[in-house]
Amino acid sequence: MNYLLARRCPAGSRRCIAVPRLLPDRYCGPLPSEPTPLAAGAETGSYKWKDYAPKVFQRLRQAFGIDNIDYLLSLTGEAALRMLGSPGKSGSVFFLSDDDRFLVKTVGKEEMRLLLKLIPRYYRHCQQNPATLLVRFYGVHRVTPLLGRRVRFIVMGNVLPSDLRLHRKYDLKGSTYGRTAGEACRAANPHCTLKDLDVDM
Repeated sequence: MNYLLARRCPAGSRRCIAVPRLLPDRYCGPLPSEPTPLAAGAETGSYKWKDYAPKVFQRLRQAFGIDNIDYLLSLTGEAALRMLGSPGKSGSVFFLSDDDRFLVKTVGKEEMRLLLKLIPRYYRHCQQNPATLLVRFYGVHRVTPLLGRRVRFIVMGNVLPSDLRLHRKYDLKGSTYGRTAGEACRAANPHCTLKDLDVDM
């Protein structure tokens, strides 16, 4: 499924860039799902693609200085998205665009609903604070294979260059409950992902 998602995301992204121009200016809901056939002979098969709040995310991309052509080239180039290892317990899968600019993360239904609920306030905040340090969200989508389960994912800006070695990595959630990598993990892997209680300031 991870491989199929990495191949389907580019085709669906091409559609999500083109369709919002045809929507009413105030449209802020999901697009109707419709089959999106791939190129003849593609091994990924047919599937349905759904975009959430496409008009809003198009405006967010514009506000963040993301050109639609560059966005498409990054996500729909000849190279497939690269899958990354996930240090968390959420079960989310992460992909990185070939040029390292965009991060794709699979999410559950509730996480997606929460994000969409927060989008109106997030949009206003980003409009008022264009240099915000908040995560930059560029799209929320869902892909459903013809015979398979739905996969929801979000597209975000990547802030970590992959060509440089990271001496320390932290997964911070603003909590202290169970938020440590543990001595055993750190002893076995000096470069393991650290957590909130591991911050040494």
